[in-house]
Amino acid sequence: MSSICSIHYQADDVIFSEGEQGDCAYIIESGKVSILKNTDDGETCLATLQRGDLFGEMSMLDHADRTATAVADEDCTVIQITQEQLRNRLDNSDPALEVFIQLVLQRYRGLLHSARHIEFIPTRIDEGSNNKIWDTSARHKEALENLILENDLRVAIEEKQFVLFYQPIIDMDTLLPSGFEALIRWQHPEHGLIFPDRFLDIAEKSGLIVPIGEWVAYEASRALSRLQKGFSHVLDNNIQLSMNVNASGEQLVHERFVAQITALIASTGIQPENLKIEITESALVQQPEKAKVVLDGLKGLGVKTALDDFGTGYSSLNYLRQFPIDYLKIDREFVWSMLDNRIDQEIVVSVTELAHKLGMKVVAEGIESAEHLVMLKNMAVDYGQGYYFSKPQSEEDICRFLQADQASAIAC
Repeated sequence: MSSICSIHYQADDVIFSEGEQGDCAYIIESGKVSILKNTDDGETCLATLQRGDLFGEMSMLDHADRTATAVADEDCTVIQITQEQLRNRLDNSDPALEVFIQLVLQRYRGLLHSARHIEFIPTRIDEGSNNKIWDTSARHKEALENLILENDLRVAIEEKQFVLFYQPIIDMDTLLPSGFEALIRWQHPEHGLIFPDRFLDIAEKSGLIVPIGEWVAYEASRALSRLQKGFSHVLDNNIQLSMNVNASGEQLVHERFVAQITALIASTGIQPENLKIEITESALVQQPEKAKVVLDGLKGLGVKTALDDFGTGYSSLNYLRQFPIDYLKIDREFVWSMLDNRIDQEIVVSVTELAHKLGMKVVAEGIESAEHLVMLKNMAVDYGQGYYFSKPQSEEDICRFLQADQASAIAC
């Protein structure tokens, strides 16, 4: 993984020169940059750029030499956008997109070479648009903000800015904790605590989800080891705390995934059956053959697998037959609505009965009331998870949670 961060330039520093081969683009974080071009009349300033402007992208896209020089007008900071980042996005897009980009750039460069006067129009992160047919200003802003966030993610990995929170998973018979789900948060130095819905999609598209997921699995396993050792005296003898760790589609088909899980089990000393890998239906769809190999490998280790958010994706029953799944997690949307919706009640009952017949356990997510708890217990759901029991907490708070009398605390 390449290390990318903000780059600082002093006034009059040359960022790149005309004629150089371009392998990256830049977004201005602070300061101003001038774009200069050698013409028959001498050096001409095409534009002065400021915070939020993107420049140098053409050479990165078509691998041609720079057609202008970029100079810092004053002390400035820029974020470098690499070809690797662009490549990750193009690899995940329709191949025709790359063809169109190359064609447009060829024609545009032809116009630049033939024109006597060149107009330079920067792409600015905060610029508006009066185009009534297709207003791209919001899309430009989002795309550039995501590129900046991706750079911040790379720094976050190197500087270990992530933290884990843990949400208890409760045995519905005893109402005691049977384990936890590890949930990642990003402690951004400027923006504070960022939830995963803001950055995981970017991490997946950029390929950063693999090192992030590896870190989560390792840290969660270490936390499980500490919890098991520290609270064996307060737990029922029949309870072995487990840890659920989410895995993305990219991780699930990564060639080293099973080896990574094998290594972390050895290094942390946890029992394989106490580690549960949560996957989504969409992850199975991406590359089912590779996913099957990986899941079979995890089963060979003794690691358990859970199919997350069941019922919200493709919901093919073929998955339950084809893949070695140990747990089904019923999505919170069904749990929330089943109090008032008879159809959703029947869905939860049917899924639970089917899972049990196939030898699987059922976990209901999104339990937020005593009514939810009573109904799900009557449906013979095995485990529950939700704010009624506990919100996701730090490891320190989870330690206090385990010390409390859970049966009396959450009994209906």
